[in-house]
Amino acid sequence: MIPGAIGAVVYVEGHGMHLAANWINNESPSTIAHLWDEDIGHHVWYAETLVMALATATAFTAWGAATRAGAGRLLVAAYAPALAAILVTLI
Repeated sequence: MIPGAIGAVVYVEGHGMHLAANWINNESPSTIAHLWDEDIGHHVWYAETLVMALATATAFTAWGAATRAGAGRLLVAAYAPALAAILVTLI
């Protein structure tokens, strides 16, 4: 619960950083605004998207493996490949 809340806050901060810098860059273009818009804002935003995907896939795979009945089997079949793909992407 706590990692998900922290992840949501960081995701929103990254997106907000991007949108604010984008607006500033449209009003008065500068290299600093471009840096915060395209480089830092996007990196924070997308990194947290990857972290949240990893956390979600891990949680559902673990829960599905623990229950192994009904929907649990479906969750393992759906999220284990996603978890593997995310981990391969990170390596």
